[in-house]
Amino acid sequence: MKKIFTFAFALMAVAVSSIAEESITGVSSWSPWNPNATTIEVKGQQTFMNFTEAWSGAGYWMGIDEDEDEVTDFWADWSDYDYLVYMVADVRGSFNLSVEYHDDGDPNNNHATVGNIGTNGYGFVAIDPDWNDYVAQTWIQPTAPGSITITDMVLMTKDEFEAFKESMKPTGDIVNLWKGDIDFNNSWPAIHLPADAFDIAEEGDRLIVNISAITEVEGWEWGTQIFCNNGAWRALPGMKVEGITETGEQTFILTWEQLDSIAATGGMNIQGMACKVSSVDLVKAGAVVEGTVLWEGTMVFDNSWPGIQGMGPELFADTKAGDKIVVTVASIDNIDGWAWGAQLIWKDGNWADLAGTSTASVSEAGDVTLNLTQESVDVLKANGFILQGMSCTVSKIMLVPSTTHVNATLATPADDVIYNICGQRVDASYKGLVIRNGKKYLNR
Repeated sequence: MKKIFTFAFALMAVAVSSIAEESITGVSSWSPWNPNATTIEVKGQQTFMNFTEAWSGAGYWMGIDEDEDEVTDFWADWSDYDYLVYMVADVRGSFNLSVEYHDDGDPNNNHATVGNIGTNGYGFVAIDPDWNDYVAQTWIQPTAPGSITITDMVLMTKDEFEAFKESMKPTGDIVNLWKGDIDFNNSWPAIHLPADAFDIAEEGDRLIVNISAITEVEGWEWGTQIFCNNGAWRALPGMKVEGITETGEQTFILTWEQLDSIAATGGMNIQGMACKVSSVDLVKAGAVVEGTVLWEGTMVFDNSWPGIQGMGPELFADTKAGDKIVVTVASIDNIDGWAWGAQLIWKDGNWADLAGTSTASVSEAGDVTLNLTQESVDVLKANGFILQGMSCTVSKIMLVPSTTHVNATLATPADDVIYNICGQRVDASYKGLVIRNGKKYLNR
């Protein structure tokens, strides 16, 4: 990396010996647009920012008033570089970034390039090659209330940035793309995920949106919903769920068509209504579920109505709302005289229906998840858990923390069973793209 300062900035560097050649941290200081909505705390090389309002923001001024007459004498010269990279941590929210340039002929100075915080510890802005020697400031702006820690701001050439991006690619089966506390209300905020969030995504991977609360919005009669647009704010087919009634995870199975649209338009925008969202995660196909095994074996749920017992209160001592009980259904069975299909029935240790739950209908082998509410957690801690069912065979029961996501393996669909592209079972009246016998069709 090369030096980043003009002559004026080089003079400043002499006075601030701790500045690294790669970094602009320490050259200036952050100034909030609205001090009532933005708190800034600097500790060493780290800057902690908390935003209580959307679109507030703070700027990092790069102009130099050499003779202190309140007139800028020099602008930053970044002509040796192609990108400004924000190194970040503890990102709670969605943020826009910008590099702004000075134009003597334009009193509004409307020249700027914009970027976003990424998903793996950094965000970046491409520097305009026509204005790279007249840099006025860089700024950050939240799209909803949130907080962030900026650990450094580094200038890079194109080659350096490509190598850096490669080194920062996420690894593992479960990748957190966003974490925060966003209220989807009638101000229509959005969670923005840049295209590089999906660098490792493939068809069949899952995008999981975790709803932390169901809310009410004045004047909104259509209930809780989550939907996803591409970076151009066009709807992504199959990525909308309406009529949500419970907190927990909403899962979208990604297709190549969706991923291509996200890449072509620069990302994804997640919106919704009448709910709060706490996290968005990418789960690779085949991800292993990690948790505590409560029971493992072979239990055939038939018309003798057996129950899996022995899961006492002590197993749930550390359980909290948002944790999950995950039941692995090994097969779907047909029980003579039973016309209501396969199902799981959640009971407490006293054989009473578990508080806050209802019988789960099961249409295919794989993992069935019960998201625990505070009410059900209290009962489990007092009485323990019993599982009953009908027309299916169960092989495992696990207690999974709220921070771990379940990636169910779907069985091959039976003949004439129809699913939408989110993997939800639908009937023949459903309009749109559907999957039948493993193949895609368009129902009109």
